[in-house]
Amino acid sequence: MLTTVKTVEQVMRRDVPTIGPASTVADAVALVCDSEVSALPVVDGERLVGLLTLRDLLRALPYRPVAEIMTRNTLTAARQMPLAGAYTLMEERGISQLPVVDDGRLIGMITIEDVLRELGRPIDPLTGLPWATALRERAEQLLKDGQEIALIFLDLDNFGLVNKHLGHVVGDQLIKNVAAALQAGVDPSRDLLCRYGGDEFAILTTRPRPEAEALARRMLDAVASIHVPEGHGEFALAASTGIAGGKRTGERQDVHFAATVDDLITIASLQSTQAKIEKTRQLAHVATPSAPPPPGRMRLVRVDVSMEGVWAEARVELRWRGRRFAGQARGPAIGSVPVRLVAEATVQAVSQALPEGWVAAADEVRLIPSPPDVLVVVTVLLGGTEAPPERYTGAVVTGPDHSAAAARAALHAVNRRLGQILK
Repeated sequence: MLTTVKTVEQVMRRDVPTIGPASTVADAVALVCDSEVSALPVVDGERLVGLLTLRDLLRALPYRPVAEIMTRNTLTAARQMPLAGAYTLMEERGISQLPVVDDGRLIGMITIEDVLRELGRPIDPLTGLPWATALRERAEQLLKDGQEIALIFLDLDNFGLVNKHLGHVVGDQLIKNVAAALQAGVDPSRDLLCRYGGDEFAILTTRPRPEAEALARRMLDAVASIHVPEGHGEFALAASTGIAGGKRTGERQDVHFAATVDDLITIASLQSTQAKIEKTRQLAHVATPSAPPPPGRMRLVRVDVSMEGVWAEARVELRWRGRRFAGQARGPAIGSVPVRLVAEATVQAVSQALPEGWVAAADEVRLIPSPPDVLVVVTVLLGGTEAPPERYTGAVVTGPDHSAAAARAALHAVNRRLGQILK
């Protein structure tokens, strides 16, 4: 099945044990032991009125009513909240579960373990498609199950011209349009579409080779139907494809499945490159190729995070055209807060370079586990007196150094628009 960005409602536990506010602590303890849960929603009818944790129960006398010890005005999650948002909320508040409510009515419960299990499947924040890791895992499993697979690799032609002459804002919108067009043409029961990287996409399919080739042709037609938004000149997208696999007739013996998947990806990728080389004309055309490139991007020079007791302070230095811009932010050294401080310091440094009337603010900072790495996603609000605030998102895959990744992700997000503003 195609992996998509999931919401709390899709992952939450629905058969949640509950207790009424008039019940006693002894009743709650018995229910917790029978249900093997770490928290009990307290409901009056179907409406959530509080939450009981094991800590609450351990400190209370058995005969006391639940209403006297429960946590009121507890944090909750809406059914359509993205899983990454639920993770951020639980991590920042130091809690391990959230009741899920709909118009005050309890409909489920979600734990941080539920969220981490799902977020371990990395998703591209721009397109909502899975990254290549999900494709590799699924391909290996299909091979182990004895199924034949084919890999379709799709590479946009000359897409660098879009970013160079039209800017990354237009480029990102076109990438999203391409992803949507490709996703509309696949069958989730047989195909897994992923963003492989940059302007490259890949499709894992269990279709026989002739059907896989037909799917690849339809994907090329889908890309060719996409044009740059009005006002940015005449531009038609095109792509090159390569296909590997889909031809085996006998059972595999003593196969290293991961190596087989790597070979299929390599072959399909090389075929798409060869197809691009062999084309006799430039498939991507910019109406004004002589247009000057966008101004130079801001560059990250230094990131420092210091700890003093329970407090953390982040300092970030940026450079642009020989000028230095510095920002700093201070806050509690709890959970992912220091990483957010780095993002805030980065955006603060960017704000110093903005013309009068423009403002920038760090909106969301998310850490999405993708073992052995972490995807750091930073969303920045950028606007001016004559331009309503818009959201820009940057993402960086990193190892243990989350702080530097947060600065790079924030700067990546802002640079998409900054070149036009400072022009």
